[in-house]
Amino acid sequence: MKIHNIDNFNINFKQIPKIKEKNLRPNQDNNTDCFKNSFDNILYSVNEKYHGLKVVAFKKPIIPYDAILSLAYSKDKNIQEALFYKLHMIDELEEMAADISTDRFLRDLKVTKLVGIGAFALVFETENGDILKLTGSNHFPNNRKPDFFDIPIKKQGKICRTHYYIEDKVSQKDITQEEIQELIKQIEESGYTLKDYKYTSTTYGEQNKIKTEQFGKTADGKLYLIDPGCALAPEKPLIDIKSIKEKIKKIFRI
Repeated sequence: MKIHNIDNFNINFKQIPKIKEKNLRPNQDNNTDCFKNSFDNILYSVNEKYHGLKVVAFKKPIIPYDAILSLAYSKDKNIQEALFYKLHMIDELEEMAADISTDRFLRDLKVTKLVGIGAFALVFETENGDILKLTGSNHFPNNRKPDFFDIPIKKQGKICRTHYYIEDKVSQKDITQEEIQELIKQIEESGYTLKDYKYTSTTYGEQNKIKTEQFGKTADGKLYLIDPGCALAPEKPLIDIKSIKEKIKKIFRI
C-alpha cells in the first residue's frame, strides 16, 4: 500500500498454472450474473508494468461498497490480473465491502477512481479530492503511531476487520532523488527500519533503485512516505533504564 501507486512484481503471468478452486480469481465463470451486472460502474482502466494498475476510473462517483464490488467482478483483464497478483480474492473483497456497508460515514462518501492497490490496501480518490485507504488490518505495522514522515490522517476508523484512513492527496511530480534520500536518512536516523522501498527485480535493471512511487508531496510541498508499512518502528528495550534511574533518584532523593 503503494501505498499510492502499485508495487511491482517480476512474474510471467502466462507461466502461472491455472487453478480451478472456487473464488480464487476475480470474475470466474462460477460467479453469478447478478453480481457481474449490478456493479458495472467502471469507465476505463490504465495499466502499468508488472501487471499493475495506474488508475481505474468510475462512470460516476459511487460509494466505496459499489467501488470494491465493481473491481471484484470486473471483466477488465488489467483489473483481474492486478487483483490476482496482489492476492485480493473475491471472498476478501466481499467481506471488506460488507464491513464498510455498515458505516454511516462511508455510506455517505463517494469515490471517483482507484488510484493505488497494494497487497494490503485499496486506495481511492474521493469526490472532494481526498484519498481513502481501505485495509484489512492496521496500516501501521505493529500498531505503531503515525510519525513525522507519514501523511497526516484527517479521519480514520475501523469496521469489523476493515480499517479506513482519509488523507490528503499527494503528487509524485517534481520529486528529486536527493529529496527522497534526505527523507530516508531522517527516518533511519530516528531509529526506523525501512523495507520495500527499493526494487528487487534484476530483469529490468532496477535492482536497488528507490521506488519513487512510495513517496509523494502534499499541496504545501512537503514530502512524505506514502506507505506506512515500509517503516518499522524501533523495538523498545525490555528494561527502561531511564525509568529505573528516575525511580532510584526518588527513593534516595538524589
